[in-house]
Amino acid sequence: MKRYGLTFLILAISAILTGGCSLAGGGTPDEQSLPVVRIADGIGSAPYREGVFINLQAAISNADGAISRVEFTIDDRTISQIDAPNPEGLVQFVVTEQWQADGTGARLLRVSAVRDDGVSGEASVMLNVVAADSAPSDTGQPTTVSTSAPAIPATISPPVTLPPPTTAPASPAPPTASTGGGTPEAVFNRLQNVRSGPGLNFSRVGTFSSGDRTPILAVNPGGDWFKVRFGSGEAWVFAPYVDVTGNISNLPRESGPPTPVPQPTAIPTAPPPTVAPDPQLPNLTVTDIGIFVPSDGSSQPRCGVPFVARVTVRNTSDVPTSTGLTLIQNVHVASGTVNGSSGLSLIPVDIGAQGSHTVEYTFTIDTFVNEEQRVEFIADANNEVAESNENDNRNGITYVLQSGEC
Repeated sequence: MKRYGLTFLILAISAILTGGCSLAGGGTPDEQSLPVVRIADGIGSAPYREGVFINLQAAISNADGAISRVEFTIDDRTISQIDAPNPEGLVQFVVTEQWQADGTGARLLRVSAVRDDGVSGEASVMLNVVAADSAPSDTGQPTTVSTSAPAIPATISPPVTLPPPTTAPASPAPPTASTGGGTPEAVFNRLQNVRSGPGLNFSRVGTFSSGDRTPILAVNPGGDWFKVRFGSGEAWVFAPYVDVTGNISNLPRESGPPTPVPQPTAIPTAPPPTVAPDPQLPNLTVTDIGIFVPSDGSSQPRCGVPFVARVTVRNTSDVPTSTGLTLIQNVHVASGTVNGSSGLSLIPVDIGAQGSHTVEYTFTIDTFVNEEQRVEFIADANNEVAESNENDNRNGITYVLQSGEC
């Protein structure tokens, strides 16, 4: 396929003249086409007890059907290899694996995405494994930042409204003994929604309670949803929210039922009746939101200057729960453009009754200078925690981006 001589020279000169600007800003074509691997930020942030199963998750981007395999290694020892991990040819997909922590001390986790031609991208993080009788250290008390926040503007889309959960058709299947060669099980340590398919656009069909466990039957191609036994039938749960016993690497990959087509919502003729909060369900709220610029301590973001957004997710109930996925994003108010987001990095954290958890994310915004922007703080962004009130999970701060380093 190579061509030489004058034709090759003309093509080379043409490529330099037409592509010079983009190469200067983004690297060589080979660099731009490398798979990008990002391990969820919460992994490795706290010690793990020896012997526990750890759910490992990574997002693979700049990807397509040419990704031949994804490898998980601990201290350069392969613990799992997922072949053909992206059968649908998605630009970005998520892989999930589990590892039973063995050996105390610092352990190096590396996740590699390898293309058909052998070119790969990777990411790594250190895991700290402590003795089984040791208690992982506390993350400390959250710092309180009080900042008033205006109402959410109409230009920012609210979370997808889903029908309320219904009573499960039957109690989840009784636990079965898990052995190395047996059926793997999902173990629930919080109240969790169960859906008819692998996605938030599928209806909720019930919940699992803390302490429930059920067999895992299959995994969706993205690796982030499990098909499980639910009552006398089957349903789906969000994988990062469950603990796993047994080996899931040999389970079948299933896409699940067809994605449902949204139906138009009828306009109500009268306001819906007020429903009293369910005391058996947790409730997450977003409080103590704030933004500040570390370089000068001010609360005024400037173009090209990093600033920190901080939020406390609070459980106002007497029921222990998870924070769900916390999402912090920066939005240009006039257009609704999201020009900064925490993505999947602020992973769920368990909090007790009346407990709280504070997280931070750093932004550097360099678009829409001198225009109104808004930092949005969203608890349980995937809407996977069944709550007594689903309407108080968002808050925000509006500001005007000043000229700075741009």
